[in-house]
Amino acid sequence: NNSQRAFDVLLILTCSILGLINSGKVIESDLILYSQQFEFSSQLTYFEYLILNFKDPIYYSLNYFFYNLISTDFKLFLFFITFISYYFLIKASFNFARAVGLNYRFSIFVVILTALFPQIFSFSGHLLRQFLAVSFGYYCLSIFYFKQKSRWPVFGLILSCFIHSSNLL
Repeated sequence: NNSQRAFDVLLILTCSILGLINSGKVIESDLILYSQQFEFSSQLTYFEYLILNFKDPIYYSLNYFFYNLISTDFKLFLFFITFISYYFLIKASFNFARAVGLNYRFSIFVVILTALFPQIFSFSGHLLRQFLAVSFGYYCLSIFYFKQKSRWPVFGLILSCFIHSSNLL
């Protein structure tokens, strides 16, 4: 389907651009702590690292494995987290837009608004765990309510609480 292919290209380009912008930010504020935690993963075993970061084990597992298996570059990790978070957020927004009956063009407009909303972008570069957890949770809700009533989106919503515990609220 050409419209689905066009949406997928738009999604990948949008997530990549936002990831590149976030990865080019000066490391300050919350990013300093995230950077330190990322680099600290090299000094411990996986289980030691999780014991110290027991509250949000999925995020810290991702953090640990990215550092130790893929790259020690925090900016690349920041790109990756931004890309994945926006991927889930945009897919969920599109799912919700289509489910409430918006036509394809208005659904794409919703996607563009979501991607360019300044407050969301501000959060995406400083609240990495929270943004990833909310985006993933929102995506799981969109799948559960509008696409398929299976167990995996419920399981995914529960998992999002282990990316950041504030998703329990």
